[in-house]
Amino acid sequence: MRNWKDLSLIQQVVIGLLIAVSTFAAPEMMILLDFGGMELAFGFLLVYCKPFIVWAQPKINWVSSQINITKVGFLNSALFQPKVFTTHAVFCSVAMILTGSLVLSVGFFLPALLANGLLV
Repeated sequence: MRNWKDLSLIQQVVIGLLIAVSTFAAPEMMILLDFGGMELAFGFLLVYCKPFIVWAQPKINWVSSQINITKVGFLNSALFQPKVFTTHAVFCSVAMILTGSLVLSVGFFLPALLANGLLV
């Protein structure tokens, strides 16, 4: 582990701000700073945050799996096939030119573009 004096100024500022903010939630950090120094206080700050990390990890994994499912769904949809995309893009552009309203053309034709995998 690197010493406090070996850290760059930005790293010292970030760690110092973390310690300063944590003293509002855990006042015992001030005692750790007095007795053990910055290294001990930062080590105990990591131990203090362990329950939050354990609580947040499944939620982060769930969000990343949902993002991956959505990504795979979009990549496998007909929208990403060049001829389907070109046909729909031309059709939506013509609808935009005829109606003169971006909201109207996108509002009515974008769902058909996105749901094309169900229609084809």
